[in-house]
Amino acid sequence: MLKLIQTHMKKKRIQAKASVPKQVVMVNKEDIQRKLAAYKPVDSGKKANFQGPSLNRKELEGAV
Repeated sequence: MLKLIQTHMKKKRIQAKASVPKQVVMVNKEDIQRKLAAYKPVDSGKKANFQGPSLNRKELEGAV
């Protein structure tokens, strides 16, 4: 019975926490444009390699 009451109280606490209104932050369009104007992407000159390291057959069989 005690466990049932504890579970009930825990559910009520979670519901109360979920019902608290979240704080809404207003952002000006000008602020976004100013921050985007200051943004300079870093160009390292390297291209992404999506093929990963190459494995030859002996290495692969040795690893298994």
